Order: sequence, then C-alpha cells, then structure tokens
Amino acid sequence: MKVLFVASEAVPYAKTGGLADVAGALPQALNELGVETTVLMPKYKGITAVPERKITLKMKSPHTYRISRNDNFLFVDYPPYYERSGLYGDEKGDYHDNCERFTLFCLAALKVAQDGNFDIIHCHDWQSGLVPLYLKHVQATAKSIFTVHNLGYQGKFPKSKFPLLGLDNKYLSPDALEFYGDISFLKAGLVFA
Repeated sequence: MKVLFVASEAVPYAKTGGLADVAGALPQALNELGVETTVLMPKYKGITAVPERKITLKMKSPHTYRISRNDNFLFVDYPPYYERSGLYGDEKGDYHDNCERFTLFCLAALKVAQDGNFDIIHCHDWQSGLVPLYLKHVQATAKSIFTVHNLGYQGKFPKSKFPLLGLDNKYLSPDALEFYGDISFLKAGLVFA
C-alpha cells in the first residue's frame, strides 16, 4: 500500500503546532510497519532538497513550480509563495495570498497523487482541504482521508477567490465549498474526503 501525507508542516522541517508532530512521526511509523508512506509539504525558507521535476499549472496565470525530494519527503518548491519568514503569516497577520498559496499546494498534491499511483491520500488541516475535492473532481482511484488538527483554523476566503480554484460553479454551493458567503477549504476536506 502506498500512502501520501499532504500536510502544510511536518517535523523536522517546519512546525507551528501538533500537526507537524503527527505529519512527521506517523509516516515514519507506517514506513517501519511496511506501508510505503511519503509526505508532501511546501518547501519553506531554509529547507534543502533535491529538485526532481518542473511542473506548470494554470491558476488565473501559469505557475511553474518544482517538486523536490529529501528521503521520504516531497516538497512543492515555489519561492514566491513559500520562501517567506513565516509559514502562514507574519507579525501583521495571515498572508493576504494564503488562498493562492494553498490552492497551488493542493493542485500540486493532486498531480503528485496521480503521478505516484498512491492508494490513500491522507490530508491534514485546511491547507490540504481542497485535495479530496480535486480527487473526486478528476475521478481519481485513490481514496482520501481528512484529519482536522485544529478546528480554530478553517481556511475561509472571500467567495471572489473561487475562480482561481479552477472548479465548476456547482462546487460554490452550501453542499460543497460555500460557507456563510465565503469559501472554506476545511469544509471541502470534510465534505469530500
């Protein structure tokens, strides 16, 4: 069995809370039990990894990123989004483009999931919440699991950001992404996993 963990942070590379502990330790334990487990996360400032391939996707405009590797960790390497002093924000608050940053991350996760022929995609917290939706949207064979580590952070963004997700308008409904007039990445993970 092949499992892909999709997490915005994992020890030993990046940590703000318990998510990083789980996303770093559980894959290691699964590998020791014979489950082939890989972790995908953003390549934040200070992480070194070996570039493997270059991929271009369209989110309003083309974005070319790299997938880099360090042992059983894969990294989405796109410096304009991830080469920053903080993971999600700075002293002024959340980054204004977190919707774009983690949409790119989720689309990259979809590509890795499809190319790697994974059986299970284990998504963690709102930053990976679009992945189960994207998997259903493309009718992927991989199954998804969504774990909430901190319900206080929900990845809510203005409805005006919806077009950059590249999804049909049918997903902009209370049965899918719409959440009290906004869109919610956390809700996407809960509904579609």
